[in-house]
Amino acid sequence: MLVNLQLSSLLARGRLCLRLRWRPRELNTVADDITNSIFTQVDMTKQVPLSYADIPTSLIHALWDTKVEFDELRAQAKSSAVPGARKRKRQDKSPW
Repeated sequence: MLVNLQLSSLLARGRLCLRLRWRPRELNTVADDITNSIFTQVDMTKQVPLSYADIPTSLIHALWDTKVEFDELRAQAKSSAVPGARKRKRQDKSPW
């Protein structure tokens, strides 16, 4: 999901649209092989060298930091909660 959000953000900034269509595995054996690190159907001279550092990931890291902060605050709230305390039920003012 984070990768999808980062990609969507980059595409929106560039005013670009990407349409992805699912294809059954049987109809896309090349992609399936690449996923499984089998490169016999691929021309390796067309390979583009790429590392994680080359990819813009600012949004991914910001979202992850927010998630970590949320998890920590939730854990703090859970540990400081009074055991056995229940929320009071709101009473409706109308009879229906």
